Parts: sequence; structure tokens; C-alpha cells
Amino acid sequence: MNTKKKNYYQSPIDKSPGSLRSLIGSDDFIKLRDVYLIFDYKDTNNKYQIGSATLYPGCRTGGHIHDNAEEVYHIIDGHGKQIVGEEEFEIIPGDTFIVPATKNHVTINTGCVSLKYFWVVINK
Repeated sequence: MNTKKKNYYQSPIDKSPGSLRSLIGSDDFIKLRDVYLIFDYKDTNNKYQIGSATLYPGCRTGGHIHDNAEEVYHIIDGHGKQIVGEEEFEIIPGDTFIVPATKNHVTINTGCVSLKYFWVVINK
């Protein structure tokens, strides 16, 4: 085959001057994301929160636990890895999963584009 083929989603993270990675000055996973809170607990009689997030390439969330709530994620764009307790799995667009209450969870963007997802936290 003489045709050259590469996959956009498997491209390395850009580290050239002016790139996000060069401006931050770190190759380590860092918390760099934008969160959009659509409905807060005060809007829903303390029943749930709904929001979306954009997690930038090479970045991760800090990890957190909901003692009395489950969290549902729906992946819209990008590729990454999800850690829930001791379990670890790849996430891609179209994936939906539920994080049980009391489980620490971390989202990591392993791709070269922003990882975008919706989330819903449902109090028990």
C-alpha cells in the first residue's frame, strides 16, 4: 500500500511553542477543564445536578467521591480513560456509564482533542 494513513485521534499531543502544553510548562497530567453547571441542586429541590465538562488533551479531573449520590456520564467527543474505584476502562464518544455512590472516580483525557461529556449527579 502506497497510501499514507494516520488516525487523527492517535496523534501525539502538540508541544510546540504556543500550544497549550508549552504554555502550561508540564507534561504531567494536570487538572485543566471547563465545567458548565446546567442545573444545580438549588434548582432541583436537592435531587440532582446536571452539567457538562470539557477536559483538555493530556489533562485529568482531580478525582472525587459522592457519599450519597450516583453520577451518570455520557461521552460526547474525544477519547480517554475512566477510573472508578479499582476499575479502569477506555471511554469513547457514545459511552454512558454510572458511577456508584462512595466510589472515587477520575476522568483522564488520553487523546489529542478535548474530551467532552455530560454528567448527572443523582442524590439517593
